Amino acid sequence: TGIVLDRVAHVNGNHSRPGGRSAQLGGLLALAALLLLSAVACGGDGSSGGRPLVVVTHSLLGDLATNVFGDEAEVELVMPAGTDPHEFEPSAAQVAMLSEADLVVANGLEFEAGLTDALDAAAGDGVPVLELGSALDPLPLEDGAGEDPHWFTDPLRMARAAGLVATAAED
Repeated sequence: TGIVLDRVAHVNGNHSRPGGRSAQLGGLLALAALLLLSAVACGGDGSSGGRPLVVVTHSLLGDLATNVFGDEAEVELVMPAGTDPHEFEPSAAQVAMLSEADLVVANGLEFEAGLTDALDAAAGDGVPVLELGSALDPLPLEDGAGEDPHWFTDPLRMARAAGLVATAAED
């Protein structure tokens, strides 16, 4: 979470002002991380060396989940870094990994359209699937044909996403 907080503070220009937006955000993220760690300590089905298995769809979500969970969960990535998420199709092993997860974190908003069936199948198997995009007040696309799936370019939405991931781990 330190990386996210440093970036948020830099973008907001208030990294040295006590009680500023980044300080409030830092407190929120710290609380979310503490809640997450306590939830993870009590949960998980031992599917990944005694730690819960969290499967994320793309590398930005992998970085986010790794910062939220630290060593308390095994974070696995479906799409290798550098893969075009708009055209990615999962292998059978990747589909199986999604169905074996304790939690799946996806971008949503049709960002990883090739994973839609696999994400639906995992949810059908009882795996909690957290699609972050729709929960983060997405902006409309410029042409008005839907919502922008690139919410992760906004540091404040990324910070809110960290809180949502921590909350999902509690459930």
